[in-house]
Amino acid sequence: EHNQLEQLVPEIGNLGALWVLNLEHNQLEQLVPEIGNLGALRVLYLGYNQLEQLVPEIGNLGALRELYLGYNQLEQLPLEIGNLGTLQELYLSHNQLEQLPPEIGNLGALQELYLGYNQLEQLVPEIGNLGALRFLDLDHNQLEQLPPEIGNLGALQRLHLGYNQLEQLPQEIGNLGALQELYLGYNQLEQLPQEIGNLGALQRLYLEYNQLQHYPLAIGNLDALEKCDLNNNPFQQSDEEFFDESGVNFVVNPWQ
Repeated sequence: EHNQLEQLVPEIGNLGALWVLNLEHNQLEQLVPEIGNLGALRVLYLGYNQLEQLVPEIGNLGALRELYLGYNQLEQLPLEIGNLGTLQELYLSHNQLEQLPPEIGNLGALQELYLGYNQLEQLVPEIGNLGALRFLDLDHNQLEQLPPEIGNLGALQRLHLGYNQLEQLPQEIGNLGALQELYLGYNQLEQLPQEIGNLGALQRLYLEYNQLQHYPLAIGNLDALEKCDLNNNPFQQSDEEFFDESGVNFVVNPWQ
């Protein structure tokens, strides 16, 4: 890492016993197909390069557990990304991704997925197949809606959806029974579904800088809630009595 490498030699594929390969902070614009021969590789760092695409052979890394691809120029992922059945952490933040392949749903062991700072306008329904996922970061994209299948992520504990274009949430979001943190700040939400009140494990809810006109009464059912940020929403003052009997740490500064 931290060199001036512009390319890899094909012979890198001969390192059959290699567990960790760190190539971050270089000048790589592409990978050699032979990288797919590293059958023992568990951790691959490729962040902070100039990669515009990945070779399909990356799907041959059958032992890979962590893949870091942040801060590149990736516009799409190869379909073979779905072959990484042992992958637990996938970092794709700060790229140019406009869509995900449906094969992303094949990553059954994935626990953390970082997709912040991309150009995603929608999510594929197959995102709901990631049954082991605990953290999903989608901050700073162009999402206008979420698929109902998002409610299938039963192990999800943290969901970040800030700085998007969301105008509404699917009712199925109330099925995320393990969710502890939900960040929805800086969107275009005018209301929340009543099902938000089913998130019994939710501790932190962030809704600042949206278009909420009424205090979401459903959050009064969230017994585990410790903090709720409602700053900078165009609330009607007549709803302020909602806070009278609540023990939640509300942060509210209605628009003037």
